[in-house]
Amino acid sequence: MKTIVPRNTLHSKHQAGFTLPELMMVGSLSLLLMLALFQIVSDAQHMSEIINGRITLNQTAREIFDMLMDGGVRAEGADAVEADRIEGYHGRHDDPFAIAAPQLTRPAFRLRFARAVPAADADSLFSRSYPALAIGCTAAQSPLSSCIGVANLNVDGYIDNFASNGIRTVNGNRELTFTVINPPHVPRANGAGRFTAQEYSDTFWTVFTLNVD
Repeated sequence: MKTIVPRNTLHSKHQAGFTLPELMMVGSLSLLLMLALFQIVSDAQHMSEIINGRITLNQTAREIFDMLMDGGVRAEGADAVEADRIEGYHGRHDDPFAIAAPQLTRPAFRLRFARAVPAADADSLFSRSYPALAIGCTAAQSPLSSCIGVANLNVDGYIDNFASNGIRTVNGNRELTFTVINPPHVPRANGAGRFTAQEYSDTFWTVFTLNVD
């Protein structure tokens, strides 16, 4: 009498599954691969944020340069009304920010042009603002040069530091230096900073030569 052996019995040795050590090894390798991939994605995202932050710093500096050069229209003024315009340096033969001329200051974290001292906001021209946020100072000039001690600063703009020096004569020069910051990248007091000072701030410098006829 012939015995018939089931087909699946003949191949049972080839259908055996993975052993526990093999599964543990595969799992460990998969975990290492996922961790490496996560680190690569995280580094790429951080680099993207740094690049976007640099773009923000350069755009802000460009706006400040344009504002210094061309001036603009006061907050509640009209472009067609000459009296509403606040002059910049372009084409001028006298210093537009000398005594008795429009004032150039930095209230809070924005650059301000004003026609008189003191001046209402409606009579002033401001650099762009940022939604106010609290930055905790950890020491003098840290993390911002505006820090005096350990206290919170209410940051509502992109200008951390501004200074002007020059010879206020008809044929003199005006030297302007200002530090631009990217507010959301400035370290908070309640957590470690993800960005260095070189990544969330930069200092720009220029000299305006007055036009002498």
